[in-house]
Amino acid sequence: MIFRMLTGISLALVCSAGPSFAVTLAVDENGQSSFGAIGTLRDDPGPGGLPAVLTYTLPFSVVAGDVLLSESDGNQIFDVVRFNSVPGSPSTLVFYSDNVPTADSLGDTPSPPAAFYTNTATVLEVGTEGANSATYSPSVGQPGFNGSQAALTYQFVSDGRISTPEPSSLVLLAIGVLSLSGFASRRRRSR
Repeated sequence: MIFRMLTGISLALVCSAGPSFAVTLAVDENGQSSFGAIGTLRDDPGPGGLPAVLTYTLPFSVVAGDVLLSESDGNQIFDVVRFNSVPGSPSTLVFYSDNVPTADSLGDTPSPPAAFYTNTATVLEVGTEGANSATYSPSVGQPGFNGSQAALTYQFVSDGRISTPEPSSLVLLAIGVLSLSGFASRRRRSR
């Protein structure tokens, strides 16, 4: 009951925030996400897609395309994050990760997709080997853009795991509002 109330209040606060709020979705090559989706191995329906690739179902529709994750030198692409938008199906995010020096995660594939979408973007991976990631904020028409008024950012963790997200300020505000209203109603009843 309390969880439903918190969810409802949080959702109302987010919706009333208008176009100025930001949303960050994180995924890693081990099947974890910050938005509750668990990555599973599925066939990639995109161009040149491989079988049994780490796939996340997204909670909204996106523009299809490929995001190429560039190493620090800017010349090598080892990881590809693909956004698929198939009519009649939920949009998906597919994580192709290199398997060099070893295949040690769900997202490791023998190669990138055999072909790419014509719609691509390239972002730089940062961090050391074993703990690197890339941050990507699509613009209108770019892969992963969802058309909402929220500022959407993706964090792709290609080595390691996503960290457990901190509670957002809106959730903390909702908890505070509920606590105060509960305290006030108990106080009224005690009089």
